[in-house]
Amino acid sequence: MERFDRLLVEQQQAIQQTTSRVQQLRKYTADYMQLKLKLETASKCLSKKALIPFSPRALVPARLIHTNEVLIYLGGNAEHFCEASTFQTLSIIDKRVERIQGEIKRLEEQHRLLADREAFTRRLVKGEQPHSVFDNNIDGEGEKEFEIREEYDPEKEKVWQANHKRRVNDEREQRRAAAQITSICSRTEKSQVGTPLKDSYYLPDIVILHSDNPALPVNANITDWRSASPADVVAYTKKEHAKSRPPAHLKSGANCEEKTPSTQTGDSVLSCGDIARETTSSLSSYSRVAPFSDVTEHEPISSEKPKHEEKTDGLVSKFRLRRDQKT
Repeated sequence: MERFDRLLVEQQQAIQQTTSRVQQLRKYTADYMQLKLKLETASKCLSKKALIPFSPRALVPARLIHTNEVLIYLGGNAEHFCEASTFQTLSIIDKRVERIQGEIKRLEEQHRLLADREAFTRRLVKGEQPHSVFDNNIDGEGEKEFEIREEYDPEKEKVWQANHKRRVNDEREQRRAAAQITSICSRTEKSQVGTPLKDSYYLPDIVILHSDNPALPVNANITDWRSASPADVVAYTKKEHAKSRPPAHLKSGANCEEKTPSTQTGDSVLSCGDIARETTSSLSSYSRVAPFSDVTEHEPISSEKPKHEEKTDGLVSKFRLRRDQKT
C-alpha cells in the first residue's frame, strides 16, 4: 500500500496549496476594496491632510494634492505605471476584483475535487472497500454516503411503454401529414408556373352563390347621376335616343317637299324643313345632355341607288360604259 501512501501525500499537498492560494486571493480582494473606499473619499476634495512617513521611524504631517490623479501599476518585470483619474481607477479595480472572484471560484471547485480524491485514497490506504455504502463517514469533514435506489414496478413499466408507443405513433402521423402538405404545396406552385397537375382533386372547388333578393327597379328618368346605376344609365340613353330619332316617313331634300309639303297643327303650319330643323335641334340638345359622349344621328339609308353623273368630256373606259348601260 506504499504507492497509495505517496498518492495520499501528494493529494494532501495539492489541497494545502489550493487553500493557501485561495486565502491569498481573498486578501487581495480585501485590499482592493479598502483602496476603493480611500479613492472614493479622496476624490471628493482637492487636497487632504495626512501623515507622511519621513523615515522608518518618523511621520511628518503633510497635505495630499492632486487627489484626482492616480498612478496605476500595470505589472510586469519592467514595472510599468500609468496615470489615470479616480473614475478610471475605480473601474480598473472593479475589473480586477471580478477576475479574482472568478479565480477563487475555480480554486474552490478544485479543492472540492481534491478533497474527494483524498478521501477515496485514504480509504484505499486503510484497506476498506472504496464503493462500500455501509460506512457512515467518507472523510473527516463529516460527509455521509447514501445509497441511490430506484423502484421498479412491472405494471407501471407496461403503462409507460404503451403511452410512449402511442406518443411515438402520433408524432409519426404528424410528420407524415406535414410531408403530404409540403408535397401538395410544391405541386401547386409548379402548376402555377405552368406545369399541369395530373390529379384533379388538387383543383380548387367552385362555389356558386345565390341571392333571393329581388332586382332593383330601373329608373329611366335620372335626376341625380351620382346615385344612378348602370342599368339606369342604359335606360335613360335608350329613351333619349328614341325621342331624338326622326319619324320614318320624313325624308330630307326634294322628296320630302314633293310628298309632304307641309304639316298643319292647329293654327300653325310646319313645313318639312321646320320639322327637320326641330329634329336637328332636339338632337343637338340631347347631345349636350348626354353625360358620356355625343350622339350623332345619320340620315336613313335610301333604297334608291345613287345615280352616277355622266361625263361627256374626256375618254370613257369600256368597263364604265358597260356599267352605265346596265343601269
